[in-house]
Amino acid sequence: MSSSKFAELTSEEYDRFYQIYLDNQTGRKAHINDLILAVLGPIMETSRSSGSKMNVLSVGAGFGDFEDRYFPSASGPLNLYYAVEPSPGYCKVLTSKAQSKWLAETAVIENNFFGVDYQFSRNDTFDMALFFHVLYYIKNPVKALQQVKSRLKKGGVILAVMLGEKGHSEIARRAYGQLKLRDLPEDIPLHTLSGTQLQRQLKDVGEKCDIGVNHGTLDVTAIINDPESGIALGLLSFFLQTDVSRLSPEERSQLGQIVRDMASESGDKWVIENSWEVLSITV
Repeated sequence: MSSSKFAELTSEEYDRFYQIYLDNQTGRKAHINDLILAVLGPIMETSRSSGSKMNVLSVGAGFGDFEDRYFPSASGPLNLYYAVEPSPGYCKVLTSKAQSKWLAETAVIENNFFGVDYQFSRNDTFDMALFFHVLYYIKNPVKALQQVKSRLKKGGVILAVMLGEKGHSEIARRAYGQLKLRDLPEDIPLHTLSGTQLQRQLKDVGEKCDIGVNHGTLDVTAIINDPESGIALGLLSFFLQTDVSRLSPEERSQLGQIVRDMASESGDKWVIENSWEVLSITV
């Protein structure tokens, strides 16, 4: 495929395709909450019970789904909520929630992309740093994590939720390889990087990283039964991080075949296994 056919998603396209993806998760992340709380629970409980307010960094914060679940119910009020989020629409949502809903004394919402050598607007240190499905989009995620680690307080933690080696990350790997959809520089992993692979990369540079795995399923019935439907095109677009309606019918057919090769029947649905991995780095 020519490079002119591949275009990174706009924030509006990403929001739309991501919602389609969320709507088609059939195996909910049953115990991912347990994995997250095993890492962050002690820090949040100490903050809540002692009244010491945390500084939180959230990279690729989206609309604040994690924050809605845990702030301030599990953590108590926050001292500083610092978010880096590329979607202007989500930044507006975060701005409205940070102080009124999550009770942050100070909120810094930066509409930007995070990367190595990101220039923070403040010199704060953090109790926790959150990366929810964002490390695929960061050049050299190992160095980016090391940079954030240097800004953690003693006892602070980085928590990253990523896709595992099964699921739509595998669809992306096969599509990029078999269809030669794009040439990817080695430092831009996109959805081809799993949490397990990142853990190995961190280990290679001497960084200790713990990992927990959660399994679920993803409903791909629309791709199997009606590959030109809005749901099918939205799912494929989210998987590959480009609007697949720009591709030729032959290329879309090949993408559909990749999904069919991976899918299995579950009642009246076609599903693929989908796994998530929770990585943590503690200072």
